[in-house]
Amino acid sequence: MSTSTVRVRAQTSAGIDDGRTFALPRIREGLAAVRHCVAAALAEWQTAPAAREDVLLVVSELTTNAIIHALPPATLSLFRTQVNGTPGIRVEVVDNGPVDTDPADDGPCEERGRGRLIVQALAARFEQFESRGRTICRADVLL
Repeated sequence: MSTSTVRVRAQTSAGIDDGRTFALPRIREGLAAVRHCVAAALAEWQTAPAAREDVLLVVSELTTNAIIHALPPATLSLFRTQVNGTPGIRVEVVDNGPVDTDPADDGPCEERGRGRLIVQALAARFEQFESRGRTICRADVLL
């Protein structure tokens, strides 16, 4: 079995620490490195542990969907935001649209379809839309 190293680079917006953007790896195994970097950014922003766990779960669901169900490349961005005057973290995943899949490829015990429900339960606001051939998913998690 071979192992690979996944490097995750975060960029800050215009040199101001108001957000981070990560290029997502093309393999599921690389998402752990992304979650680690997100956790570090949330700690730097002094996000409360409970809110941090909610943001990490939203990140996990949205990035996994992008890796499994969408065409690369995909990116994850985190921003500090306000939702009706309450501080929050915006999680935004952008990909190149859905991949054609054959439902027959799923095994009989395959579990799918709950990620969006989880995100909607944790986020104060969630939206998914198409723009210029790309799929954009945004979730705002309150702090």
